[in-house]
Amino acid sequence: MTSGGPGDPPVRVGVPFADLTAPLFGVIGVLAAIHQAQRTGIGQHVDVSMLGVMTMMVSGEPFDLLERCGVPQRTGLTVPRLAPFGLYRTLDGYVSICAPMEAIAHALFQAIGRPDLISDPRFAVRDARVVNVGELDSIIGAFTGSRTNAEVIAALEEWDVPAAEVRNPEEAARDPRVVSRGETVPLAHPKYGMVEDVYGMGMPIRFSRAEAGFDAPPPGLGEHNDAVYRGLLGYSTERLEELRTQRVI
Repeated sequence: MTSGGPGDPPVRVGVPFADLTAPLFGVIGVLAAIHQAQRTGIGQHVDVSMLGVMTMMVSGEPFDLLERCGVPQRTGLTVPRLAPFGLYRTLDGYVSICAPMEAIAHALFQAIGRPDLISDPRFAVRDARVVNVGELDSIIGAFTGSRTNAEVIAALEEWDVPAAEVRNPEEAARDPRVVSRGETVPLAHPKYGMVEDVYGMGMPIRFSRAEAGFDAPPPGLGEHNDAVYRGLLGYSTERLEELRTQRVI
């Protein structure tokens, strides 16, 4: 476990990442297999493990090696080795700040009214900021803790510092920026139509010369079997019925 603070029990992640990300790798694998089949004429089985996908992602950073070098795996709301990076409390919530690179960190110092930190040897470069992360987080926390989310974000945006307020799922799903791009969408029930103020997943991919999105609710179990097996794959009516009898579909 890497989430949570030192000594905390395991922290449950609220989003089912394994369920959501394994299919993405399944799609990548299928597309790769199709591409190879088009070149070679040979098809193949694509196997994607949910456990493997999640473990691969955890292995994206050598957390165990970092801990051997004295860098703890579990650091709570901030990531000391990328200082300043993490969540900081405000008067009415939390904001996320990402400023590990020199130019962004220096812009952050300007935004919080502390340009003197740019030349301070404790904070001028990242290695020094990592060593002095406790002092740095206290300085940033003093700034954010005396202002509202909106005030902090406005100050940071003026200096192009990557930052965002921490929102709950209801606020996030209704963010006008993502709704306008179709990344979250009002949901329609296949039988009862639009459901008031209920939002769900949209399509987070934008194309320069094509439209992408969902033009119908998710199908019922087996609803499109005929269209897929007979229409796309060319199966006969007899073969389709045989698959149903065998409970393959």
